[in-house]
Order: sequence, then structure tokens, then C-alpha cells
Amino acid sequence: MEILELEKRISRTLELVNNAESVSTRRRYYVELNSLVSIYSQITNRNININTINNTKMMKYTFIESLLSDLTINYKLFCKISSNIMKARKEADLAFQSKYVYKNYSPKFLGEIVASFFASLGPKYFDIYYKTLSNDRIFFNKSFGTGYTIFDYQDSSSYIFVNNNFRTLLSAIVLVHEFGHAFEYDYTKYSRKTSLAAKFNVTLETFPLLMELLFLDYLKRIKFNQNEIHKLEEEFYKDIISFTSELRFAFLISNRTIDSDGNLVIFDDSETEIIYSNLKDSDDFVSYSSNINVENSVNYMCGGFIATIYNYYCNQDLNFIKDIEKHFLDYEFYNSSEVIDKLPFVKEEIEKNLILSKKLRQIKTNQF
Repeated sequence: MEILELEKRISRTLELVNNAESVSTRRRYYVELNSLVSIYSQITNRNININTINNTKMMKYTFIESLLSDLTINYKLFCKISSNIMKARKEADLAFQSKYVYKNYSPKFLGEIVASFFASLGPKYFDIYYKTLSNDRIFFNKSFGTGYTIFDYQDSSSYIFVNNNFRTLLSAIVLVHEFGHAFEYDYTKYSRKTSLAAKFNVTLETFPLLMELLFLDYLKRIKFNQNEIHKLEEEFYKDIISFTSELRFAFLISNRTIDSDGNLVIFDDSETEIIYSNLKDSDDFVSYSSNINVENSVNYMCGGFIATIYNYYCNQDLNFIKDIEKHFLDYEFYNSSEVIDKLPFVKEEIEKNLILSKKLRQIKTNQF
């Protein structure tokens, strides 16, 4: 996406935001606008002032209220899920190993592996992958961190942005994850990013994380480097546990507020240190900064949890995709407890914790 074209898209999207006929429509365009501005800033190191947007303060205030409301309403639910994940880790007596150095492959070879994986999912998924690739809607740049996806309402297309170090299996799984978002966006023609949505959307990351697990299953079937697969699966659950730990830590901070980006801002550092010290002794918690993104923690924790359950029950039966589409695509304004109530198998797993415990034990014993 050329700089001049990017500037034009930002200008057009700003007009769409300001001229939107409803709050819902304005929110959709605002999500896209924020993404485009972020990309522009990363590429050019220049900032764009978008304070001319109508009703921005009202929208952000509503977002903060909704986050706090949803966090309060579902406090016990999130505590139960996060406690069960930590319990499963303890029962598996799992100590994640140090950072693994992944082997380098040629970008062409990795591209062929990813393409063959999407082909294994079926023609409609491969078609989206091929069209996105052939229409130059994948961008590699060292400034993009890991990766993210946006849906552009002006041409009804998904755009994927990933780091240009596309040489390891870890970078391939990032691309697969981002295509999980692109698949959803192409089906729904709607970006479900929750930055200004009314509620947490605990299925936002579920489909992309499920794509990661399916990719690992595919690598096992073609007998790829087993050590690499093992480390990727370990990394997957380590991330879930890390977000779980963050969330449990956040719940124990008595004085809390959330800023407009979804970050939990901690004001009493002395209280934080006391709580962290107690948790560190009992639960091997990771170190936290003073800002915890509650939205990310909830979405990735629940997304990974639900993806694990679906992956277990599906047993590589591709018919499950129809069920996922049916359950995941209409939850923009549901709160998290309503979503989990509607997802099959999930309530039982939250209570009994059997599948996640089994997956963690498999990681420990390397039994795949």
C-alpha cells in the first residue's frame, strides 16, 4: 500500500466516520481508521491528528463504561476460567523451557508449506488465501511487530501486515493466525475488532488461534520437524497461561480503572508490589508492567481456551468449520458470559478442566 494511497484512504475513511448515519456504522469505520493511522505511523514515523472525529469522546467514554461493566458482571466467570487454567498447569507440573531458537527456512519453502495447509482446509479457504496473496494484500515490514489484520470497508477486502522476517516456523504460524482473521472478515464483511465495541468479544481470537492448532496438526501429519512443532505448541499454551496470569493479577487490584485503549491502569504501586509478591511465591507468575490490557488478556485467554476445546472435539473433522461459523460470527454485541453459554462443550470444560489438563500433560511428556 503506497504512502500516497494510504493517505487518501485515511482521508476517505475519516469522511465515512464523520458522515456515518449510526453509531454502529461509525464504530466500524473508526476501527478501520485507527488501523490505517497505525500503519501510516509505523511506516513513516509521522503522526496524524484525527481529533476532528465527531463524538469521539462519547464513544470512548461508552467503551470504558462497557469494559468496566463487563469485567464486573463476568468477574466470577473469568476468575473461574483463569483459576482452572492455572490449576491445569500445576497438575501437569509443567515448567516451560527457555526461549527456543527456531531453524531458518527459505521464505519460498515456508510459503509452500502455508499454501499446502490452506489447500488442505478446502477450496474456499485456499481461494481466499490465493486471492489475498495474488492481489498484493499481504505486507511484510520490520516495523509491524508480529502481525495484524484489518478489513477495509472501501473495497471489502482484508489486508494482512506481518514482520518481514518470514524465515522461521514461528513466523509462518503468525501468518496463519492473521489469515484466521482474514477468513472471518471475508465471510462476514465486518471487522470484529472490539476497540470501540459495546462488549468484550471473547471469540475475537478464537478462530485465528484454532487455525494455529490446525496448522500444528497439519505439520504433524506431514511429519515436519517434531521438535519445532513441540516448541510451537508449548508456546501456544504458554501464551494462554501468561494472559491468564495477567487477568488473575488484574482481578486482585482493588483500585482499578481502564483507559480508552483497554489498559488496566494501576495507581497504587505499593499495593501492586504486595499482591505480586504473594502471587509470585504461589503461582510462578510472570512479571507485570503497570499497564495490563484487560481486553487482550480476556480475548486471548478465552480464545485459546475455546480453540483448544474445539480442536479436541473436532478431531480434524473439517465439518466443524460450519459449526464455528454458526457460533462465532454473530457475537459483536453479546457479553462474554452469553457467548460462552452458547458455545457447545465450553461450559463443561470450564467446570471440569479435563481437555486443557490433558493438553498440558502432552506437552510435558511430548506425546503428540
